[in-house]
Parts: sequence; structure tokens; C-alpha cells
Amino acid sequence: MSTAGRCGDRPGRITDAAEQRLAAVETWLQDGEPEGELAIGVAERLGAPTDEKRDAARCILEIVRAYLYGAFEDAQAIAGRWREDAPDTEVFQWLFLGDGVVGTAENGCGYTYIERLDAILRIIGGDYDGAVDVYYSCLTTLRHVDRIDPQRLHVTRGYLWGLHAYLADRDANWLRENHAECAGAAIHALHGVAQGGEATPLRRWLVAALFRGTKWMYRRMLNMTHGETVPEHASDVPSLDSALPSRAA
Repeated sequence: MSTAGRCGDRPGRITDAAEQRLAAVETWLQDGEPEGELAIGVAERLGAPTDEKRDAARCILEIVRAYLYGAFEDAQAIAGRWREDAPDTEVFQWLFLGDGVVGTAENGCGYTYIERLDAILRIIGGDYDGAVDVYYSCLTTLRHVDRIDPQRLHVTRGYLWGLHAYLADRDANWLRENHAECAGAAIHALHGVAQGGEATPLRRWLVAALFRGTKWMYRRMLNMTHGETVPEHASDVPSLDSALPSRAA
């Protein structure tokens, strides 16, 4: 089944950026002269070659390319062999700590996939400061949401209030009067679900399910985002019970 447009979808630009780094790693392995800013940067991250670094670089090339271009089952087998046979050295311990390189390669759809590849290259070079960003590889990328997608919190909060308004039989004017700071996103969400037709029990159940899933992810995002950049009103989100009085009864 295609992952196009779904969780797991990896845009072509991401594959291209990853392959450029892998090609630069190959040049470094062959003691070649790096050409271009990116290749020079990769060589600088890797540092002076050693036998341990060369083994780690080959590991990265095989695992990442297997997930980029091969069947998932084959990639898992390659990653499993490397994990099982990895030398007991500091670099390999870091590479396979937590999700590590395998989790990174499996989740090429994430916002910070390329940044995690760069962190892995720095790990090979002996810089472990960024290792926390490859320990877990999927939801933990939300800790960077304020830097990568600064409007995500604001818009998602608005969507929650819009879904709440639909379930609580409120209109756009109520949103403007009570939640003016996010009324644009809220009204957009309200109109979007209202276009489906009459608020039948099934439609209300579907909207409630959407609300619950969105709020769960919003809370995860809020908890992982750097606190000093989050506005105080970000935690002001509705509850499902407040939108469905009959549930609270």
C-alpha cells in the first residue's frame, strides 16, 4: 500500500538530501576530496578517519540506503544484522542506543530526519551532544515544532476550539467573541466539519473522535515544546465533556 499523503510519506526532497549526505560519506570513506559545501560539512562532522569510524560509516550507508530504497522487510534484516554484530565500541553503542540509527532510518518522514542524519554523522565523529535527538525518532521531533513550524500550536489550538464549537452547538460569532486570538483557525475547523451536513449522531461521534485524537497530539506537542517559547494561553483548550454535557451528567 502506498504511503503517499499518509504517515510515513517521505517527500523526494528528503530522499535527495539524505542521498547527498550518504554520497559524501562514501567520498570520505574512499579518502576522496569533498566537493561542495555539503560534502565538506559531512567530512568535517566525521573528522579524521579511524577503523572504528569507517565501520560505523559503512553501517550507516547500508542501513539508511536499505530503508530509503529497499523493501521494508529487507531493510529490517540488514539493520538486525548490524545491530547483532556491531562492535562493542563507544560509537556503535551510541548509534544503537534507543531508536538510534535504525529508528531514524525507519522514520524518514519526520520533520527532523535530515537533522537526525547529521547528528548521527557527528556521533561517528565523536560529538555526542545531539544524541538525544536520535534516541527516540518519531514523536520526540515535536520538541522542535516551535522552531520548524511555529504556527502549529496556535492553529491546532484553534482547530480544537472549532471542533468544540461544533459539538457544543456554538457558532462562529461565539468563537469570535470568546476566542478571538485563534478565531481564524477555529472558524475554519467549524465550517469544515459543518459542511458534512446535518449533525447526526454518527457525525458528532466522528467529530468527537477527531477532537480527542487531535487534543492528545496537541498535549504531546505542548509537553515536548520548549517551555519558554510557548504562550500562556496555549494550555487553554476545551475538554470533550464540556462540549458534550450529556457525557458529564
